[in-house]
Amino acid sequence: MVSSQRRVSIAAVAREAGVSTDFIYGHAVLRGRIQELRDSTTVVGRPAQTDAQVPATGAVRALTAQLRELRSRHRREIDELETALAAAHGQLLELRRELESRGRLGP
Repeated sequence: MVSSQRRVSIAAVAREAGVSTDFIYGHAVLRGRIQELRDSTTVVGRPAQTDAQVPATGAVRALTAQLRELRSRHRREIDELETALAAAHGQLLELRRELESRGRLGP
């Protein structure tokens, strides 16, 4: 974003990485680095004349990659939790049916 002279913002980075802004706000390190990059650009969105311009480009790429990895990891965790929840629901259903068949649980 910096090298292409696009405005760096939390919303823009979130769009680029395919995550929500809440996700970025929830990660202090990412949020801080994005804010640093945002503050290092001028009002018109062009990079300020500093030597930090080249590392910033790598930083944006690194942050984007980190966001993608976190998103992927969270998706896997959600999938695992949904599978465990479905198994727990199945077990509860079996237990309810068993209790109903024994007459210990009302309809």
